[in-house]
Amino acid sequence: MSKRNQGIMLAIIGTMFWGISGPFAQALFAQNVKPLWLVGARLLLAGILLSVWGGLRLIKSSIKKFLERKI
Repeated sequence: MSKRNQGIMLAIIGTMFWGISGPFAQALFAQNVKPLWLVGARLLLAGILLSVWGGLRLIKSSIKKFLERKI
């Protein structure tokens, strides 16, 4: 997949998640969830996902460098 197509797909996925977040938040607020808790939970989840993604990329690049070493 080209970088352009990948960017388009990521933009589409991002707008879909942005649009879905409103109804989900409204449903949670109807169940007496506090806005501060929701924001904290979203930030925690985003931090975990970014850390896992970054760790996987780091491991992948480290393995690739190790395998490409000349003996």
